[in-house]
Amino acid sequence: MVYYGISPSRELEIIGYYPQTTFSDNYNLGTNISHRNVIWNTFPSFVPEYKLKLNQGALVTDFIDATDLPTGIIVSEKFEKILSRFILPDTHIYPVSIDINKDILHYQWIHYINDLYPYIDFDKTTIEIFHKFNFNVLDTVLLKSEENLRQLRSSLGFEKDVRLKELYFNDNFPNYDIMVNNIIGYGNLISERLLNTLKENNITGYEATPYTIIKE
Repeated sequence: MVYYGISPSRELEIIGYYPQTTFSDNYNLGTNISHRNVIWNTFPSFVPEYKLKLNQGALVTDFIDATDLPTGIIVSEKFEKILSRFILPDTHIYPVSIDINKDILHYQWIHYINDLYPYIDFDKTTIEIFHKFNFNVLDTVLLKSEENLRQLRSSLGFEKDVRLKELYFNDNFPNYDIMVNNIIGYGNLISERLLNTLKENNITGYEATPYTIIKE
């Protein structure tokens, strides 16, 4: 499958003003149910509270550039209904209110958790060791296992790091239509078939960039 990185749009013609949102005036960040108590790879035992307001000049979009979001995406109910037709990892959905003037818009926080390591084809997947300051590639090696990656990273000095070069999945991969890259780096990825559906339904507020690291 072909994948794309998905992120909030920065185009002012689309979002009107950047940043698009800030915290609502009546949102208490200090409560034990605020969004700041949510960890990206753990579903909370409570329904998190998350309140935003649209900044002056910002436009309403289906995909919202959310303030200080620890994980997942903030989307309209229209977007969420489209997602429900696709293959998702384990997912929880929380209500989000967005103030706009004297009105309140109802959005959804889509929190999904996945572990991609069990689906990696370690016989084919490669990583690059590179210099963090001049970005020169120093070596290319197989990603033999999750433990191998931890050992490799711990052996590198301050000036070196690793990144994925080519990622292959095995036959057990569920072909998720949305997922988090939890291997190296971080980012929300969507399938081409989901992207095409978003375009067909005129979903607004996002940018999609080809994620060419995933191979077939």
